[in-house]
Amino acid sequence: GLLTVDLKREIPEEMKPRRIAIGGSAAKAKPQQIEGEKNAA
Repeated sequence: GLLTVDLKREIPEEMKPRRIAIGGSAAKAKPQQIEGEKNAA
């Protein structure tokens, strides 16, 4: 027999591009420091 496969592309909600509001609550939050000394003061 002949096998036919149809693929449907489904993107999960986590992978979809999100629109980030400029000047929103994210901009007011203190940016996290990923690298560097923890106690710089």
